[in-house]
Amino acid sequence: MASPEHRAAILAKLDEIEAEMKSIDFWIDNPPSEGNFMEVGLAPWLQGVFLPHAREATKNDTLPDRSDVGVMALREYDYMGTVEKALPLVRMLNEFDKMILDAAPTSRSRRKSAKKKSGSKKT
Repeated sequence: MASPEHRAAILAKLDEIEAEMKSIDFWIDNPPSEGNFMEVGLAPWLQGVFLPHAREATKNDTLPDRSDVGVMALREYDYMGTVEKALPLVRMLNEFDKMILDAAPTSRSRRKSAKKKSGSKKT
């Protein structure tokens, strides 16, 4: 379960991703509401499928344990030549992935375990 502060930060990141997509003209009038990114293209999928589902999962605190949308974007926009205007978007999507990983229960328990180990004295 992600804290309310963490969920608010994730929602803010999703708003930042949306604003960036609009600023680089990746936003379209009628995005698909379903389908996978290979069928519809990454930018339309981000807009019509990813962003709405990610917002819903964040608000309902049903976040997945991990996200790889940043890797998907890197492959899309840095494969066979870089799409320069997409690089800030790729960075934001990677930041989103890290936020999801940090919010995952397994990640929180690993951090607690690491803190306990680092605080214990060796004899």
